[in-house]
Amino acid sequence: MIHILTETPRAAGVRVALQGGNLGTVRGDVAASYRTDRLGVVVMGEHFDTDGFVAVREDLIAPIDRPAGSRHSMGFAKAEYTAGERLGLHASVSYLDEDRIVGTSLRHTGLALGMVKAGARLDAGRGNDIALKVFVGDQTFSS
Repeated sequence: MIHILTETPRAAGVRVALQGGNLGTVRGDVAASYRTDRLGVVVMGEHFDTDGFVAVREDLIAPIDRPAGSRHSMGFAKAEYTAGERLGLHASVSYLDEDRIVGTSLRHTGLALGMVKAGARLDAGRGNDIALKVFVGDQTFSS
């Protein structure tokens, strides 16, 4: 399962994080947001890469065994617009690209996942909302 956490546009700002660790592991992400009374925009991106580790006991390692590594990149953008006192509009786009080396030179898997969403919410009064949401997505698996 893949769970991409997104943010709601807030006051203008930028966040950048860089991390590193053993096994050739690096991670970096950036998020930028902007908000006015009517318009909010957020853009995010992340990259993660690790060389991984050999998942076989050392005395059983064969020439075919490789470290089980992983790499993924993700991008997300969202816009929200208050069109009137009772009407709000939103749209977003996201993309994930992942590659995994699954422990041998013969096993490599990949995933590409993209999605576009849009919608509207109308305050119908008396605590009621009418919402319309549409989305389209595409995914590709490789092995």
